[in-house]
Amino acid sequence: MPTVSPSIVSRFLVSAGKALEKKEKQNHAKKEIKTHLERVKKLAEETNRPELQSAIQALEEKLEKLIELDEEILLREKKQSSSFSALKKKLDMIDEKIESYYEIEKSRDERIERAQKQTESRLQKNRKEIELLEKKISDLEAM
Repeated sequence: MPTVSPSIVSRFLVSAGKALEKKEKQNHAKKEIKTHLERVKKLAEETNRPELQSAIQALEEKLEKLIELDEEILLREKKQSSSFSALKKKLDMIDEKIESYYEIEKSRDERIERAQKQTESRLQKNRKEIELLEKKISDLEAM
């Protein structure tokens, strides 16, 4: 019967944990970039300095890249989640098969035990009958 290695499950869990950490770091980075972007935009409006436009543009590009990365991570998480679900279904199926196997074994063992008891009972009954017949034969021979 095929078995699933616990290392497969642990790898899925570890990679899910790493993805969550990355997501948290990216969310924090996005917040920081948004904050800096807002500050630079305000500063640009207040000071009317055109060189700040390049800084605004660079921050907006970084924010876009982080958003793209976030979308990629979401896609990976969906794939991972479906893979994890498939693995869980396989594990559940294996558990069910093992459980049914043990039920079949238990039932078979019970039938064997009952058959052995019946056989022993018949054997004792036959021995008693043989003893009675031998006694009758010896009684008849004695006559």
